[in-house]
Amino acid sequence: MVADGGRRGYRHVLEAFWDDAKDLGIVLPQDEPISDAAFCNARRKLKASAVRVLLRDAAEAFDRQHGQRHRFHGRRVLAVDGSKIPVQRAAELWREFGGPTPGYTPQILVSTLFDVIAKVPLDASVAPYASCEREQLGRLALHLRPRDVLVLDQGYPSYEVIDMLLQLEVDFVIRVTTSGGFRAVEDFVRSGRSQDDILLAPAVHHDARDLGPFALRAVRRKGPHGEPQVFLTSLSRESFRRADILELYRRRWQVELFYRLEKGEYLGHHQFHARNADGVRQEVFALLLFIALSRTLMAATAEIHQVPYERISQKGALLAAANRFTVLLLHQDLDRARETLDALFRRISRCLDGRHRQRSYPRRSFKPRPRWGPNGHIHDPERRVQIS
Repeated sequence: MVADGGRRGYRHVLEAFWDDAKDLGIVLPQDEPISDAAFCNARRKLKASAVRVLLRDAAEAFDRQHGQRHRFHGRRVLAVDGSKIPVQRAAELWREFGGPTPGYTPQILVSTLFDVIAKVPLDASVAPYASCEREQLGRLALHLRPRDVLVLDQGYPSYEVIDMLLQLEVDFVIRVTTSGGFRAVEDFVRSGRSQDDILLAPAVHHDARDLGPFALRAVRRKGPHGEPQVFLTSLSRESFRRADILELYRRRWQVELFYRLEKGEYLGHHQFHARNADGVRQEVFALLLFIALSRTLMAATAEIHQVPYERISQKGALLAAANRFTVLLLHQDLDRARETLDALFRRISRCLDGRHRQRSYPRRSFKPRPRWGPNGHIHDPERRVQIS
């Protein structure tokens, strides 16, 4: 289903599966494909938590086999970010996840722990639309290791988050607001310095007054319009220069590109099949599992065929894997399975991206297109026009 990218319904996916099995001489329990309803019932027996465990296992296997080649100064560099995704219009999904007001479809908040160097999803949480992203970070942080570097955008910083990461011995680079946030950051901005050591201390009336104080390093750069951007980090000056801190934050863009893929045209969800909460979670974790396995194929291809991992086309690799994964997993003859795998490696190695110094494609939005609402056709998200 994931490899299909939402292009076909259950019936056509099952027909293709049965054809692949027959071509490989694999005997299935019945000659004709099972019905759509039988497949739906079978899916309900597979818990989303089982697929999530497989995702974690795949990510750990990638790190054991290829992880050392995907480090920054010897460290894993991870990011956590959230994205809101619409799901089917079903009563159970409205109750479980809720949605925007006004809104016509329920939505989920998917928060992903992502390796921005290897570009592999490590874990994720699927929560109701109105959930707090910091709370989801707390759940995903259980899978962080000491000396990891976590890169976060400006929606995450708080005294509680900083305290949690320091307790876990996880280093971080966090973008913070320059006003209306930490007083020590505002003082740093007024100082005009490019970097400095600062002390974060909650006010006596703050809910987090028992935490800290935290001795951190602040780094400043100019934004695209000349505005100051400030990053807080626990990384020392001796090991990580100012340029390194800015490069680490630049790497965070990879998690944004991951969500672009998740909502994209050739692989993304498009429209969830499931109309129940556990089925939605199952589909999210299955997509992440497919990406983690495809990234493992890309890393193996880079080593076997001596091509740069960064230049292997993600789209080419995912489409190649989608075309051969089912056949590969159905093989009962190990020699034929190896031949299929070798052919898959060769195909992936041939599809390389050009060298781009910077992003060479425009930003794209994958928001749902305008649709009819109770007051007529919605031409503008901010203004509803009733058509008589």
